[in-house]
Amino acid sequence: GIATRATPAVLRAWPHPVAGHMLHFDRPVTGDVLGIDGRIQARVSNALELRTEALASGTYVLRTNDGAAVRFSVP
Repeated sequence: GIATRATPAVLRAWPHPVAGHMLHFDRPVTGDVLGIDGRIQARVSNALELRTEALASGTYVLRTNDGAAVRFSVP
């Protein structure tokens, strides 16, 4: 058979940059928060939001287990 490639899931996150130490998602997500160096900085599991007070200022990527990725920055 012909292999079909799933289209990557779409994820919306706000606000950008993060305000009030909270990043919100438009659906529950499970995945890893990666720093600019590619190292895992945090994990989320079936979450509608990410608390960011433990993250240093900078740019991060949330990569979800279903293939979505969203970039965000912490001021």
